[in-house]
Amino acid sequence: MPKVRQILAGASFDPVALGELQRLYDKVWARLEPDYRDDAEAARTRLAQITVKLGGDKQLGPQEIVQTALRLMREG
Repeated sequence: MPKVRQILAGASFDPVALGELQRLYDKVWARLEPDYRDDAEAARTRLAQITVKLGGDKQLGPQEIVQTALRLMREG
């Protein structure tokens, strides 16, 4: 199992929330992928960790998670 899937699957979320986090992760990655062609695996892993953290906080809605994840990834 790829590391990203392990991170997402290992998080403590119900199946619906996990599916939503996966969808949000995919949405963010689609926007970031061109910027990380040289080190995609590390970027994908970091994005998965960020997505799980933001989703676990349960304080942000889906669009806020996307925007925050994009900002955090771009800040490095």
